[in-house]
Amino acid sequence: MLCRLTRVGLLTVVAVAAQSIASEPARERWQHVDEIFKAVGIGVGSSVADVGAGDGFLTLRIAPIVGENGHVFAVDISDTKLQSLKQRVADAHFANVEIVKGDEADPRLPAGQLDAVIILNSYHEMPRFREVLLRIRQSLKPGGRLVIAEPGPLPAEQTRAEQIARHHISSKFVAEEMAQAGFTILEERERFAQIPEANWYSLVVGQLPSSEEERVAEMKSRVVALLGLRSGDTAADVGSGDGFYTIPLARFLGPSGKVYAEDISDEQLGKLKQHLGEERLTNVELIKGAADDPKLPTGAVDGVLIVNAYHEMAAHEAMLNHVLSALKPGGVLVVIDGIWNDHESRSREEQVKSHELAPALGRAEVQKAGFEIVDVRDPFIERAPDRDGKSRWWAIIARKPAR
Repeated sequence: MLCRLTRVGLLTVVAVAAQSIASEPARERWQHVDEIFKAVGIGVGSSVADVGAGDGFLTLRIAPIVGENGHVFAVDISDTKLQSLKQRVADAHFANVEIVKGDEADPRLPAGQLDAVIILNSYHEMPRFREVLLRIRQSLKPGGRLVIAEPGPLPAEQTRAEQIARHHISSKFVAEEMAQAGFTILEERERFAQIPEANWYSLVVGQLPSSEEERVAEMKSRVVALLGLRSGDTAADVGSGDGFYTIPLARFLGPSGKVYAEDISDEQLGKLKQHLGEERLTNVELIKGAADDPKLPTGAVDGVLIVNAYHEMAAHEAMLNHVLSALKPGGVLVVIDGIWNDHESRSREEQVKSHELAPALGRAEVQKAGFEIVDVRDPFIERAPDRDGKSRWWAIIARKPAR
């Protein structure tokens, strides 16, 4: 057996024989530490956090790279490990390392000051990983990177719970969770480094957008990708507004594709028409819909997108029935909406008044309308907590039955 659990909780230290201090030089080779540092992009003067630092395997290798003008935050929740690390840092005479006692939900890093964060063999032990990722996002500068390297699953370990029970996690789960927290995935490798005579470590590299414009573009791209369409397909943006998603969707489908942009507001459709002219897009047809009918052509659409509009549809049953009729057999419906976490127990009417909707309600209504549920991404996008609490965007992907 390769490992035994020595502590339960965030950043739990897993005692792996090949990872003892004495065997660190060998581990440095098989772990491909040089490639991890290259992926994270650190250098002289960088400010870096080693989250789940343990005995300091990475910390003591980062410190000389960033130099005296750089800074290393070594974070763990284990007092024993931090005490050991503190002694190793003192023995090595590194004045650029700061020891930080984190907790399960917060690594307690300074806001907006870090160039990079590395999590090595600790992410799978974080029960409150969503909160940790959001805190890390807040600690990074625009364009900052997060690299997570974890022992990958064995073939029989399919679900996240099965993997975590064996102290493993696949790069697929890590990448999805990083994307939900607002990171752009730059690289994902399921087989990055092999533990001698054992399983593989994965590597996932994420980056924060370097600007608000880049962040918005990434979000639009993720939304359009949910439809699973190809160039030349036909789509509908129901509740299109002034074209926030219509325009990237039209670009994606190309000149041979088509987008029906539907809204009930003449003002919004007027703005969208102006934007289409400015963008010189000719593959979009504007439709003035009704409160209970988007007036889409029957059986003509490969995918329908409803973003942040479904909760506003008082006649949601009729709208879903019309959308079902407009889709070709096997066509896809994507519904994206938001909810404040502590509002999920409220009635539908109360939620709608707050311009939100719980994913369970959306799923039940979409399914009742005759759609097959393909996937529920909840959360689809995590939003950082504010004075009103925590909120998130969710996404339902559904399909019209082929027959």
